[in-house]
Amino acid sequence: MKLIARKTLVVGAGLNARIYGNKCYLSSWENFLEHFYLKPMSKNVPGSLAIEEKIRDLSLFSYEEHQALKLEKMILKEMKKEMSQNTKSICEDTFDWILKNPNISDIICLNFNPPFDLKWSDFNLLDKQKAIIKSKRAFRNNCEYYKLNEKFKCNIRFWFPHGVSKSTATMVFGSHRYCGQTSVISRLFSHLKKKETEIINGDIKRIALQSKILEEPFSWLDSFIFNELYFLGCSLSHAEWDLWSALAFRRRNFTKKENRKYEHPIFHMRSGNQKDSNYPQFIQPLYDPSMSYDDQWKQLEQDFRKEINTQRSQSKKNNKRPK
Repeated sequence: MKLIARKTLVVGAGLNARIYGNKCYLSSWENFLEHFYLKPMSKNVPGSLAIEEKIRDLSLFSYEEHQALKLEKMILKEMKKEMSQNTKSICEDTFDWILKNPNISDIICLNFNPPFDLKWSDFNLLDKQKAIIKSKRAFRNNCEYYKLNEKFKCNIRFWFPHGVSKSTATMVFGSHRYCGQTSVISRLFSHLKKKETEIINGDIKRIALQSKILEEPFSWLDSFIFNELYFLGCSLSHAEWDLWSALAFRRRNFTKKENRKYEHPIFHMRSGNQKDSNYPQFIQPLYDPSMSYDDQWKQLEQDFRKEINTQRSQSKKNNKRPK
């Protein structure tokens, strides 16, 4: 039995840069912070730490957690107002080559807004009624997903582990919240291993295990671990503690030699100024880093469209076969 690789896309601010342009405040941490007057006081400060730096700089606040949350609440209120306004797209790409690709099962959105110039009205929230997520905001962020309305004819699951702009209470913003994500990832991995043990004890072969789990994943971590991964429009900053924790658990899951054949590759869209030495060897560049981001997006579109056409041709052949 051959293990078929499904794709999970992890999309970040670089996607907004392609759709709305590099000057859009959602296209990078730098633009985002400057837009809300939170420009770091020091160079090379990760975006998630700039909030704490701003708090230290404000003499009217003492550096206490409740004061940090007070400033965060004020910023998020302004963000919600800004994000509710429609940003004019400069990109003519409809991204149907992603939404119609049958090999893509999940998209993990690191931004607070819907990707691909979509609107919240295009989505339905899937409430999975899980006991442990009812009272925990962090678990709701990581365990609930959205799907597009029926008119799109798209079965991709959309996850927003850092929260959504339409509900500022869900948004993970600042290093104190990023840090909290790591403990959530650890608990989600423990839940996955428990579920894995239950399935194996039920006499399901290892090859079919991943498909069984991914029929209805408990969280985005399930598809992150078992699928082929594509990091698109995200720099994989070392301040993204939850992503690096997830990557560590992914590697740990396939530590045993007999399990390594089930591990799928990880691809990262990166530019020439992002040195390969900054990344582990198991994270491969998607294309030649000397290519511009624009050219890499175009090449990805060509490759994904080929997949769609191949799938359609195969489906037609199967339908013609006598029953």
